[in-house]
Parts: sequence; structure tokens; C-alpha cells
Amino acid sequence: MIPDIMAYSARLENEVRASYDLARRARSKGFDVTDRVEIPLATDMAERIEELIQIKGLAEMIRETSKTMSREESIFYLGRQAGCKEFPSTGKEDSAR
Repeated sequence: MIPDIMAYSARLENEVRASYDLARRARSKGFDVTDRVEIPLATDMAERIEELIQIKGLAEMIRETSKTMSREESIFYLGRQAGCKEFPSTGKEDSAR
């Protein structure tokens, strides 16, 4: 059974990557508002959040806090960290003002 699941998982991953490649090529033609696919390809929610917010190291922090905190506690804890500027700079802070 495990080989079947592994093969299924690999096939899904290949098809998703092919779909993203197709979307990238379509977007490169310039008919859409943006030239990139907005939803980043990620292995888990923590990685997706890191890609969307573009704070390197955030995914690992989310995974670590999730081991000892609830989702809500983790969000508030990490939000306080960001508010105290304990995250690395993304270089986008001034553009948000």
C-alpha cells in the first residue's frame, strides 16, 4: 500500500508543478494584472505564510511555536515578535507607509 501512496503523492506533486509552470507561462504573456502566480507553491502552511509575507525564517518559527502553543497563541506570539521588530528586515517596511 505504501508504494501506491508514494506514487500517488509523486504524481500529484508533478501535476501541481506542471500546472504552476503553465500558469507562469500564461501570466508571462501580459494579459493579467500581475505577471506572477499569486499563491506560492509550498509544502505546508508555515512555508506558504513565509512566502506570502516574505519574512525569511518565519516558517521555522511557526513550526517551532506550534509545538508548544495553540494556533491562536502562536499567531499572537509571532505578531508581538514582529511588532517588536524581532524579525529580519524585508526591506519593504517603508513602502507600506
